Amino acid sequence: MGSPSLPPETLRLWLEWAGGKLLALPAGKLRPQKIRALWPEYAQDPFEVLYFRPKESLSVRLAAPTAEEIPLMDRIMVLPNLCDDIRFRRVLHARSLVYPYNGRYLYPWTRLANVMHISRITARTWHQKGLTSVCCMIPGNERREIEDFFTK
Repeated sequence: MGSPSLPPETLRLWLEWAGGKLLALPAGKLRPQKIRALWPEYAQDPFEVLYFRPKESLSVRLAAPTAEEIPLMDRIMVLPNLCDDIRFRRVLHARSLVYPYNGRYLYPWTRLANVMHISRITARTWHQKGLTSVCCMIPGNERREIEDFFTK
């Protein structure tokens, strides 16, 4: 393995960005809807009309990734496949998934270690080794195109 042309920390940030965008994709609207008719119910109480707002209207909705972000997200999410060791790839893919709402990991170190039947320290070591391995194997043109996207 040669020296990485990209810092592993930068690759980690790219993977987390792509994982967050992946989880922000709107998947709930892909199912066909039943035929229905809707006639709104009108509120009779002034309090209900003027002051009450149901929780559904206050829920936070994430913006879906833009048309430019989706192909880049796909290219970044494939980068861990450059790693030769399947254990490192699994850890990289699992750790790249972050909740888009709060940035927390879908698989914290403890949960990832339990799923893979290893210790937390081993999971962290595999993650770091996987990042370093992938950084050495990223083609230069691919790296430049991704860097250009994040710097513009």
